[in-house]
Amino acid sequence: MDKQKQKSYNFYAAIARLIPAKIKRHYAELLDYSFIKVSATAYVGFILVFGLLVALVIAAYFVLLFPFNFWIVFVASFFGFELFSYVWLLLSADRKARFVERILPDALALMSSNLRAGYTVDRALLLSARPEFGPLSTELEIAGRHIATGKSVAEALQELTMHIKSAKLNKVIKLIITSLHGGGRLAELLDQLSRNLRQEELIQARARASIYMYGLFIVAVIAIAAPVLFGEASFLVEVASEKMMSIELPKEAISQAQAMHPMPTMGMQTSIQPAFVFNFAIACLITTSIFGSIILGLILHGKERYGFKYMLPLMLVALTVFYLVRAALRYFLGGLLG
Repeated sequence: MDKQKQKSYNFYAAIARLIPAKIKRHYAELLDYSFIKVSATAYVGFILVFGLLVALVIAAYFVLLFPFNFWIVFVASFFGFELFSYVWLLLSADRKARFVERILPDALALMSSNLRAGYTVDRALLLSARPEFGPLSTELEIAGRHIATGKSVAEALQELTMHIKSAKLNKVIKLIITSLHGGGRLAELLDQLSRNLRQEELIQARARASIYMYGLFIVAVIAIAAPVLFGEASFLVEVASEKMMSIELPKEAISQAQAMHPMPTMGMQTSIQPAFVFNFAIACLITTSIFGSIILGLILHGKERYGFKYMLPLMLVALTVFYLVRAALRYFLGGLLG
């Protein structure tokens, strides 16, 4: 089994040589932030190979079922998969950071209590490494051990921020290090930081609650209003086109009309074809779902990439409502309209 793993690693490492070193370093940072214990070289090689296989399967599937160009679908699927894997890694790192920021006030309060109880800094860090603190617990335990083995408190705490991508944690650690260098009372500082972080979280929660209505409005427009309107419009264009095609005018009337208004004969066909309207509606729904999810992430969480988790659900709901509206109109009005 070890030999098989080594062969796989060597294969993926050979593929990863095609990727620039800067990109591999960036992936290594994201893997470290996500607490995923995998070699960045092997990971980059794996997603490259797996992305090619996924793109090949998707392209073959679409070419067999639809009249699409193989290479266009292949390239789009490959870059889509690579983008998805990168965004997933980003969101994983951010999810760990948000968890740490949420439990950081409790961890600081516990560290302050340990210091007030008479424990040294390294012992206070080790005792504060509770399992419920998740990734922060591991980092506190490592920092405590480094301090116990002779490393300075400032260096150990600074290393703690290298594995958690959190701006709030970085600011807290800088304040603690500044207090240590200035000879301040660390226990009181930790108490004050804990209270300030809790108050900041309450303010942010109230702000999010006040803007949720904007998010609900965006979701309602993208997932309900737009699909209903596009479903009705595409159905009506389809019915109108069928009706116009079924109308036959006498040749004498057509000749007389051409004599009065000379113009190319178009028959009774509509200039807008139902297939074009249908494809246009699908494209618009997919586009609005993508950009709407990005706007939701920016409004609700402050960062565009947080909206990627809403993208697929919004798209599925919008397309489902679109097809249901068309099916309902066809069921209730199909007999009436012939």
